[in-house]
Amino acid sequence: MMMRVVTAADLHTPPAVRRTGLRAVGRSPGAPTLILAALLASVAVGATGLLLILQVRHLGGSFAFAGLVSGSYLFGSAASAPVVGRAIDRFGQTVVLAITVVCTAAALVAIALVPADAPDVTLPALAVLAGLLHPPVTTCTLALLPDVIPDRDTLHSAYALESSAMEVSYIVGPLVIGGLIASYSTRLGLIVCAFVLTIGTVWLLSHPASRGWRPTPPAPGEQRSRLGAIGSPAIRVLLLTVMAFSVSFGAIEVAVTAAASDLGHPHAAGALLSAWGLGSLVGGLLAARATAPQHPERRLVAILAALVVGDLLLVLTAGSWALAALLPVSGLAIAPAIAGVNAMAGAVAATGTKVEAYAWLGTGVTAGFSLGAILAGSAAHAAGPPGGFGIAAAAAAAAIAVFTVGWTRRGVVGTAAERSAASEPAG
Repeated sequence: MMMRVVTAADLHTPPAVRRTGLRAVGRSPGAPTLILAALLASVAVGATGLLLILQVRHLGGSFAFAGLVSGSYLFGSAASAPVVGRAIDRFGQTVVLAITVVCTAAALVAIALVPADAPDVTLPALAVLAGLLHPPVTTCTLALLPDVIPDRDTLHSAYALESSAMEVSYIVGPLVIGGLIASYSTRLGLIVCAFVLTIGTVWLLSHPASRGWRPTPPAPGEQRSRLGAIGSPAIRVLLLTVMAFSVSFGAIEVAVTAAASDLGHPHAAGALLSAWGLGSLVGGLLAARATAPQHPERRLVAILAALVVGDLLLVLTAGSWALAALLPVSGLAIAPAIAGVNAMAGAVAATGTKVEAYAWLGTGVTAGFSLGAILAGSAAHAAGPPGGFGIAAAAAAAAIAVFTVGWTRRGVVGTAAERSAASEPAG
């Protein structure tokens, strides 16, 4: 991988010129629009799973069938994301995003219009199609941020704010589209979801950075791996790391639901999970105020260690309402961890594979989340809610182990991420 030359000025940026936080990102031409477009598209993504379940139930289907339809959508999205990302790296954002958003929006509208007497295979097939061709607005945004934010510290803040925006989308989407609109009509909810996704994608496509984005050919003498983004050892380490700590996310969702039931208030699970997500939002905003680390791998290990501690606190309080107070604390490290991995991936991805690299990380999150839900379900059944939270803590600890081995023994992340991050202009 070709690395830019690191100068003394890059490594020793005077504090007076460092720009971090919301204001710094807001003053970067084009950056707010990119993040807001991704946020709008993600609001639709956050509501899709719930809407699919509600639509199946509206048509008279069982919860088991509803889970199959929702799972089909997630499977399609996770399976195709790297392929779509590679297509963008090869052919550009405009064509691929335009095709995928039209196909996904059409599939969602078709699901909304499916009659109750349609063959059982219809809904899962349409759900898989919607997932397979889902426009990767977030991954494209992550790839574009360095183009509009040359300052390293401001870019660090932008990654943190983008992660926080995703937390907002997963709160607002289910609440507004999946709750308020779908309570009136699930069909209308799905149509609104398709519309919001289209508006967010078109908004991104209209951005000058997206319109002007072109695939990056390999540098002279550099050969592109047939494996694409995961041909990079650094990306493989980051992928395994994000999969490991994402197991804790799926585990906590199941464990919180089990804990609320044990406390006699199963319907409180939604509020408890919202508190957990709020903690992640706050953590991301706090991370946005910090300067970019000269040793990003060390900060990531520290963040993951905080995630382990937060999950262990949940194990200790799973049988009481103290859980409600500690869930936001447990969530504080989530957005910073995701932002840290995203920033490192952008620094170490091989030339011409950046969108695909981010897509692989998204697939890793989905795979880890699903595995965590499965493991925590079994653990909660055997040992109650503490067992589920224990799975979450163990997964976060495993992420530290996986990342540390990749960093210290292979050196692929520690060296590359540090040198690439330091080489960014300090603005």
